[in-house]
Amino acid sequence: MQARLIAVMATLSVCFLAAVGVITWSMLGMESSLSAMAAHTSEEVVPVMHLEGEVRETELAGWTASFAIQQGAPSFVRGEYDRAAAIANDTFDYLRAQDEHIVEELALLQAAEEHWRVALDGFDFAMAGGFSDALALADYLAGVGDEIDAVVEALDGAQESALFEQAEAADAATARKRLALGLAAVTLLATLALMYLVTKLLMGGAVAAIVRLREAAQRLASGEWGQHVEVNGPSELAELGKSFNTMSDRLRQSHNDLEHRALHDQLTGLGNRTLMADRIEHGAATRQAQRRIDALLVIDLDRFKDLNDTRGHALGDQALIEVARRLCRCVRDVDTVARLGGDEFGVLLEGLDGLAEAEDVAERIVTAISTPLRLRGAEVTVSASVGIANAAQVTSTTELISGADLAMYEAKRAGGSTWRLFEEDLRVALADRVQIEADLRIAITDNKIDVAYQAVYDLESNQPIGVETLARWTHPTHGVVGPARFIPIAENAGLIAELGWNVLHRACTQTGIWRSHYPHLDSFTVAVNIAAAHLQESEFVPRVLDIVGCAGLEPANLVLEITETMMIQRGSDAREKLLQLREHGVSVSIDDFGTGYSSLAQLRDYPADSLKIDRGFIADVDTDTDKQALTRTIIELGLNLGLPCIAEGIETPEEFATLRALNCQFAQGFLFHKPSPAIETEALLALHTSTSTRPESV
Repeated sequence: MQARLIAVMATLSVCFLAAVGVITWSMLGMESSLSAMAAHTSEEVVPVMHLEGEVRETELAGWTASFAIQQGAPSFVRGEYDRAAAIANDTFDYLRAQDEHIVEELALLQAAEEHWRVALDGFDFAMAGGFSDALALADYLAGVGDEIDAVVEALDGAQESALFEQAEAADAATARKRLALGLAAVTLLATLALMYLVTKLLMGGAVAAIVRLREAAQRLASGEWGQHVEVNGPSELAELGKSFNTMSDRLRQSHNDLEHRALHDQLTGLGNRTLMADRIEHGAATRQAQRRIDALLVIDLDRFKDLNDTRGHALGDQALIEVARRLCRCVRDVDTVARLGGDEFGVLLEGLDGLAEAEDVAERIVTAISTPLRLRGAEVTVSASVGIANAAQVTSTTELISGADLAMYEAKRAGGSTWRLFEEDLRVALADRVQIEADLRIAITDNKIDVAYQAVYDLESNQPIGVETLARWTHPTHGVVGPARFIPIAENAGLIAELGWNVLHRACTQTGIWRSHYPHLDSFTVAVNIAAAHLQESEFVPRVLDIVGCAGLEPANLVLEITETMMIQRGSDAREKLLQLREHGVSVSIDDFGTGYSSLAQLRDYPADSLKIDRGFIADVDTDTDKQALTRTIIELGLNLGLPCIAEGIETPEEFATLRALNCQFAQGFLFHKPSPAIETEALLALHTSTSTRPESV
């Protein structure tokens, strides 16, 4: 559009300059004629006055007036002249007035051109209102042309009236003046008309196009995505319309992408927790009216963190993607599958005939997920715990999700790879666990956790060679709370590390007292369980050594027990810390051996000094041939690797005899000694010493 406007301005400028040239040329020609007429008047009139002195004055005056009128000086008729000089003066006054009027007309034309240039240069195409200003200016300039034409016509009329019947005898100067002014007026009017028409043609379409663009932009800003506008005006505005349409399409796509990301999981492509909550809310509006049954399933993968820690997060992500696919194959198209977070998924089943359908789906899910996954050329096995909640049993989305979560955790407590249905008593149990957690926190802070000791015997000499330390808690209202109950609560609440340090400190202090009073116990050991949270602490090694030293023990008196699973999970950092402790003399024992999934290569490379055989292999080992074979294999493996074995949970003499026959070196269990407070354990030690001094207890 700018190119067109520049071309129009150039055309108008040429027209204007041509008009000015015509007027100037006319003025120069008229000035020459007027000069000649003045000279002719001086040469013709004055000599006559001298030669014909006898002519009467009145006749001379009449002749002079007639001559002056013929020469285009109509102002002569307004007064009576006595001298010939008055004729020349009146003639020059008239010509001077005409010259000044022409100058004024030129000034008007120049001012009009300047106004037009300012209007075009200052025109703002970004404002639709600016076009109306330009049109108003064009109308104004057209009015100026009308006024100039009226002036020209008035001047011509005045001159013709003054000349009376002798207009045909006017000199060439007056004719050229009228012609010049007429041409100037016609040129100006034609120029203004052209400018007006061009403005109408160019700017009329532009205004409409900009109005459409503005309206489309307003709709787009109000959230009406994908607005398009057709622009048929000048090419620049048409290009602007295309750009607007492209921008509108991109904004719509960006909006759709953001909306999808807000409601979907980026890894699996499933819906997320927000989408699931929205679907539950939407279903609640029609559930009661249609008298249908909706059920929510919460699925959590069992020990998925172990897979991430041992095989890497990249493989874990691939496992999650495959689990998501299997979940979708287990449900209908109308059901909603979402990833709620981490390794937890949700399935909303709508319009069921009964909860039995939800239970069937849960069973299919457990079976589908437990089928080994083939990922990156490796076979990976995972399992899932599923909780089911009936939407009719709750009053809100939060309660529905909470109920399914409770049922899922109940399935995990049952061993995983199964499903459980939510019942209201689970919520009561949850409230009880919350209270237990609060009380446990107080007990740990106030040092109200008791420490019990169970002796470890050498099966060859039948003598105690050490003790294992066990935490015990007596609740003020619930009574004795077993470790199987409060230890998981402590782990979930983040209290396990503080509890472990408390037990380690008290156990080392008590063992130091026993050693000071029983000299033959210099090689006596105390075994303490440590948690994964301990191995994550940067100051784990120096803190352990500090506790040992303050208790008056040698590092060799301490045995740290870790589980087989924790040994694999913690990786190289944990291994390095345990190696540092072993260099100082602290022993490491692998607890519950045989229940994890460590390989022989990992066991060979890991810093361990002994293996503890889980109670599951020991119970009925005297009569169960399969258990005998497994226990024999573990004992022989330990002997081959230089790792003595400690059997846990021996309760009968037959089990004891069988283990001795299998060459097991050490054992502990109710047959020898039940977990007891320090003062009772002290009595056991007294039976195996000749010293009568009784040690203190902590």
